[in-house]
Amino acid sequence: MKEQDLIRTCETFFNQWFGKIKNLQLQNKVRASGEIHCGNEVNIFESKDHFIIELSGSEPIISFKSIQVKNKILNVGDTTNHLIGGFKIKDLNKKKPLYSFYGCRRVYLINDDFISGVESKNSQSKYNQKDGKLNEIEIPIFIDSESDYILIENSRFGYYLPDFKFYFRIHSFTLVIKKKTKKEALLSFLISTAENQLKSQQEIFMGLFINSKPIVRFCQELLSLANQTVHETRIDAFINKYNKPFATALNYKSARSNIELKIIDKSGWEKETLIPDYLMEREDGSFDILDLKKGLIDKSLTIGGKSRRRLNSYCYELVAQLEGYKRYFASPQNSKWAWENLGIKLNDSPRLIGIVGNQNSFFQEEIDEALLVHRENVTLYSYNSLCDLLISQNPSI
Repeated sequence: MKEQDLIRTCETFFNQWFGKIKNLQLQNKVRASGEIHCGNEVNIFESKDHFIIELSGSEPIISFKSIQVKNKILNVGDTTNHLIGGFKIKDLNKKKPLYSFYGCRRVYLINDDFISGVESKNSQSKYNQKDGKLNEIEIPIFIDSESDYILIENSRFGYYLPDFKFYFRIHSFTLVIKKKTKKEALLSFLISTAENQLKSQQEIFMGLFINSKPIVRFCQELLSLANQTVHETRIDAFINKYNKPFATALNYKSARSNIELKIIDKSGWEKETLIPDYLMEREDGSFDILDLKKGLIDKSLTIGGKSRRRLNSYCYELVAQLEGYKRYFASPQNSKWAWENLGIKLNDSPRLIGIVGNQNSFFQEEIDEALLVHRENVTLYSYNSLCDLLISQNPSI
């Protein structure tokens, strides 16, 4: 199937399907135990053997207007590895029915509300130890290269490695199809599966969720992104869908995303413009600066022992980038342009905020020790701590 055919087919299905459920809901013809929500973002990935369609986000079905599939199909390596998250696992034994690799401590499905077309084990897979050595164990799923249609809904996967690093992956709606599938066959499969699930009156079906708590689902999916090999621009785009709760969680009035700052004072600058990820508006109308980095990082964000703790090069680059944005506003010419054209001004000591890393790379005590050599206005959060803040600001969910 051609890429554009796949994109248009997905758009056609989701718009027709969500539109139908919306109309049925307005006519009180859908039996549900609570409010119906639908996904609002579709991404498509390509592995060696498959296309992978993923739906994420959440909004009330009665607010649904249309959904647009991302036009860029992202390339991933192995289908199974993409589905379980984490870094690339090299020891793939294709002779076995399950995905296997050496040295994993524990792998399990946290929950699986609906899985079809995939061989799985719901019980926890425990590691075996013989002669003091870890033996090869199996991950609960393996996506064979000949798999035609695999549908995973509202499922979460997690696994530990021997160093106790934990990786987490959520699937609100994921469909894996063979690349040679024809668009007519795909559309027929989607429509028939959706209609059959609707007739069966299941409460979870084809990208729809009952009593979805948007902030909780957002946090789960954000943590899932922070456990995948994705660029920070994709994380940025996802966060921006929840711009207001994001700003509130960090105690700001608003968050202005990807504002282009024109450099008027050229002294020492090689660029024409700067684009910080977010300019965070305080209650007094001044702004602080926030930048996002990747969540999945293979090493700790700090190096050195307690007496010489410092940020690693990736994290130090984040702080240097934030300081660069601050230097822009230190120029009277630049700050005047930003105020007159964008209504943006910084106070004398703006906060510089970075969000980076996850549970495997960000350790708060070590980060705090490493930041002692920097100015007091630098603050770093992990994606885990960001989600904690989001949840704490919404105690009723």
